[in-house]
Amino acid sequence: MTAEPATSSPAHRERVLDGLRGLAALAVVHVHLVFYSGLSELDGGGHAGVVVFFVLSGYLVTRQLWRRPAGAPLRATYADFVRRRVVRLYPALLGMVVVTGAVFAALDAPPLADVIRTAPVVLAQATAPFVAAGPIAVEPWQHTWSLTVEWVFYLVWPLLLLAARRRLDAARLRTVVLVAAGALYVASLALSPRVFYFVAPANWAAMLIGAGLALHHAVPGRRDDAGRDPLVVTLGIALLVVATLLPSSLNGHPAYRYTVFPAAAVVAFVVIDHRRDRGGVVLRLLGSRVLSGLGVASYSLYLWHLPVVWAVRAAWPDASPLLVCAAALAVLVPVVAASFVLLERPWLTAGRPTPTGWPARSTRRAQQAERVQA
Repeated sequence: MTAEPATSSPAHRERVLDGLRGLAALAVVHVHLVFYSGLSELDGGGHAGVVVFFVLSGYLVTRQLWRRPAGAPLRATYADFVRRRVVRLYPALLGMVVVTGAVFAALDAPPLADVIRTAPVVLAQATAPFVAAGPIAVEPWQHTWSLTVEWVFYLVWPLLLLAARRRLDAARLRTVVLVAAGALYVASLALSPRVFYFVAPANWAAMLIGAGLALHHAVPGRRDDAGRDPLVVTLGIALLVVATLLPSSLNGHPAYRYTVFPAAAVVAFVVIDHRRDRGGVVLRLLGSRVLSGLGVASYSLYLWHLPVVWAVRAAWPDASPLLVCAAALAVLVPVVAASFVLLERPWLTAGRPTPTGWPARSTRRAQQAERVQA
C-alpha cells in the first residue's frame, strides 16, 4: 500500500485555503509597508492579494450556503447568515477604529475632526464609494473599502443563490454564475481605473468566479483526480509572489484591469481547485503552520497593518524607511495577535445551533473552514 498524500485530507485542504489567504494578506501588507514607510513609490503588484481574497470569499460563502439543509426556510437562513457575518466581522473592525482613532487623535495625524467624521463611514462599511472619489480624510482607514465590496455581496448574493437553488441544480447554476462573472468583468472595463479598482462590479466578478467554483465542487460525483495539477498551482503561486515583489506599480493604471486583476483571479481559482489526490511542495507550504496560521488571523492582519504603519511613520517622522518598516512589523505582531485572540477567536469558536437547523460546527477546524474574511 502507498501512503495517502497529505493534501487529500479535508483538514489539509482547508489549511491550503488558509495558506492562500495568508499569502494574499502578506502581498497586501507588502504593498502598504513599502509605500507608506517611504521605502519605494513602486509598491509592486501585491494589490493582487485583494482579488485573491474576493475569489476566496465568493467560494467559501457559496459553499457554506449550498451545504445548508435542503428544507430550511429562506428567510430564516438568510437572517442567520447575515447575523453570523455581523458577529464575525464587527468586533475586530470596531476595535481597530476605536484604538487607532485614539492613536491618530493623540498624534494629531490625522486630526481629531477627520477621525470623528470618518469613523461612522468605516463602521457603516461604506468606505468604497468615498475612496473611489478620492483619498478619504483618514487615509490609513482607506483599506476598508474592500469590506464594503464584500458586505454588499453578503447582503445580496445569499438571497439570489438560495432563490436560484429552488430551480437550478449545481451544474446549471454554475454555468449561469460564471457567465454573470464574465459579463460583469467585461462591463467594468468601461469604468475609470480608480472606479474599476475600488467599486463593486469588477470585484463582484471575482467573487462570482469563486462562487462558480464552489458550485462546480458541489456537483455530485466529482472525482479526486479532477482539478488542477500541482505544477499549475506552483506556477500560479510563483506568479503571485513575483508580481508582489517586482518593483512596479499598476495601481490606478488602466493596465491593472487587463493584467493584475485577471491574473490574481486565475491564481486563486487554480489553487482552490487543486487536485485532491496529488501533493506538491507548494501545496505543502500553503498548508504549513506558518502560512495557514497567517490565513487564520488574516482578517486582523488586514485591518490593523495599514493604521500601524501610518502611526509609526507619524510618530517617528525622522526615521529611515527601513527603521519604519522594522518598527511597524514589531508593533504589528502583538497587535494582530491580541486582535485575533480577543476580538476574533471568541466568535470563531461559538459553534451554537441555529434556528434554521443549520448544522452547528463542533470543532475548531470545521468552524474555521466556514469563515469568510476580507
